[in-house]
Amino acid sequence: MLLNHTTDYPKSLGFSAKLVDVYGRAGQLSEAHSIIRVFEKTHPRTPVLYISLLAACRIHKNAKLALEIHDELIQSNVPLTDDQRSAIVVLTANVYSSIGDHDRSLHLRQNLYRNKIPKYSGVTWTEINGIMYEFYAQDIRHPRSKEIYE
Repeated sequence: MLLNHTTDYPKSLGFSAKLVDVYGRAGQLSEAHSIIRVFEKTHPRTPVLYISLLAACRIHKNAKLALEIHDELIQSNVPLTDDQRSAIVVLTANVYSSIGDHDRSLHLRQNLYRNKIPKYSGVTWTEINGIMYEFYAQDIRHPRSKEIYE
């Protein structure tokens, strides 16, 4: 264990989220999960920390932990917004897709649509010559989209 979780950091949501993100990106998934468990000893469960850990599971292709988190959150009585529920399902599906289990990925996505949970497209912005451009995932509305996606 890299930190003494009882004394080495403040127990705020923001700081805990940053720690989960940093440890997760570094591949220290059990350490990131440990931070969440310690946080939950004094705070109510919050999906934000788990969504960050799910993103790390995708990066490091840890389907076992991703499914554990997915099932725990989806089947729990933790209130989830549509955005959070969608993120949990999509990130878990992406983990399965990244390890080549496209059937399971498709099954998760179909459940998302079957349950009428909206999936929001990824969006990014960039400024070119003083003009702000907005791009959505797989967006073809931009006049130079063919050039962009080549």
